[in-house]
Amino acid sequence: MSTQLDILKQLEAHEVAPQFDAWLNAVVAHRAAHPDLWNGLRAAERSYLHGRRHWTRVACLGLAMLREREPHRPPLDHLAPPLAVLEHRFLLAAFFHDIGRLDEGRDTGHAGRGERVFRFMAPVLSVDPGDIESAAVAIRNHASDPAVLPGADLVAACIADADRLDRARLYERPLPDCMYPVLPWEKWAEAAWEWGTGG
Repeated sequence: MSTQLDILKQLEAHEVAPQFDAWLNAVVAHRAAHPDLWNGLRAAERSYLHGRRHWTRVACLGLAMLREREPHRPPLDHLAPPLAVLEHRFLLAAFFHDIGRLDEGRDTGHAGRGERVFRFMAPVLSVDPGDIESAAVAIRNHASDPAVLPGADLVAACIADADRLDRARLYERPLPDCMYPVLPWEKWAEAAWEWGTGG
């Protein structure tokens, strides 16, 4: 097992799973209040490709990339939020990015539904208003495949790249031209492949 895969599994066990469990409990408690939330939870329970395991792998890959990038943050990036804020926004986006999905196929409306569910749940989860827009934009744009969106913030770039890396579960590797150059995705590509294909 690779060192990177060990890191990803540690992130899952000690950071991502406990946070996702807490958020999932809150979402389940409010599922009847929003139709997209109910439909998304039902689909996620049945989904091998886009359910909880996928959300978790995306979260772990994104956290790893954000942390790998931090010591090498470009000098002009000093206006960006601190790493802890970026991680929190990213985890919100990772948890909600496919919650609006209704099926395993090309569900082109899932990102918009996921954003609506997130905006509905944000006050319930006590999400800081400053974090809502960044996570919502990332959720809305994560399915912009195969385009790299100009001007995407780091959270949006991270959710898109982590989601594309986890296409390993479909035995697909990401296309380099579709990945954001601001993140060290190449370092995590083999671990993503190993994990997504059964490691």
